[in-house]
Amino acid sequence: MPGNRPTWTFEPVGPMGGATGNAFTNVLQAVGMAPEAELAREAIQNSCDAAREQERRVRIAFRIVTLESPQKSKFLRSLGLVDDDARRFLKVRLAPDNCLSSGSRPLKLIFIEDYNTVGLRGAPHDPRSHFHRLLLSVGDTAKVSTLSSGGSYGYGKSALSLNSKIRTVVAYSAFEPDQTGDSARLMACAYLDAHEFEGKQFTGRGWFGLVRHGAELIVDPLRNDDAHGMADELGFASRRDGRPGTSILIVDSGASDPEKLLKGIEDWWWPRIVDEELEVEIEADGQKYCPRPKTREHLLPFIQCYLMAVGRAVPTGAHEKSDRFNRLEGLALGTYAFQMLDPERANQ
Repeated sequence: MPGNRPTWTFEPVGPMGGATGNAFTNVLQAVGMAPEAELAREAIQNSCDAAREQERRVRIAFRIVTLESPQKSKFLRSLGLVDDDARRFLKVRLAPDNCLSSGSRPLKLIFIEDYNTVGLRGAPHDPRSHFHRLLLSVGDTAKVSTLSSGGSYGYGKSALSLNSKIRTVVAYSAFEPDQTGDSARLMACAYLDAHEFEGKQFTGRGWFGLVRHGAELIVDPLRNDDAHGMADELGFASRRDGRPGTSILIVDSGASDPEKLLKGIEDWWWPRIVDEELEVEIEADGQKYCPRPKTREHLLPFIQCYLMAVGRAVPTGAHEKSDRFNRLEGLALGTYAFQMLDPERANQ
């Protein structure tokens, strides 16, 4: 790592206001979905949206890691979550059992690593770039200089930050060299509540990166070798080999049950898994889990209807039917399939 190590920088409240850190978390807070299911749905959606055109299958690995002291202390120091910055985090409303509130409490990390995707390419401060849309854009009223639609990343970043007890995520990505000459980047973001710290007001949005001093606040990500070096410190699987894709780290995760995560993946992503367009693996405590939606009783009727509709299965009795819709003004409308269930099975 260079002598100029990254630091946490938080956005001050300006004269015209600005989006607060919890503007992102508010997007999904009222959904009421289990955290593991929410994480499965949104994290995988971001990866599928970033699939490389020439690749048919996206591969995603979830790694759940538990750190005890002294590994926990080493990790928090590497990510700058010590001293004044730790004090700042503890001043705002966080989950009461967060990793900073007790030195003896284990730290749960979830790494979400995708492959056969394009990575967070594009100039970091260009609102159109993948990097900006995931880590810097805001989806509500904000200064013109930072406003971006964010696309599907809006819900994704909400799910990621909500699943961190300290509302903090790290993104590490490798990609084909872009117009900036970069081929890898790393940056952490925190989406805290608006707060006062050392006599100043802050929106709650913070970034762990390299501050560019000037008339306005600009924080740059770590780039290339520096990004890989910090990724090694934080425990990411290295992307030094150049394999494009993005790795997300959820710090102090509350969605660390591998069985619940597995069920969320099967419930939300069985069509892509059945079509062999998505490969997912979960690793936790030395065990590996792979989704097998065809072993889930409540999913089988949906899978059978899907296979009939796309012509890969045929009805097996009078309780099933598949056919083509009638054409409309010469336009083919596709196919359909349905299955009638007995009441006992339908109520499962």
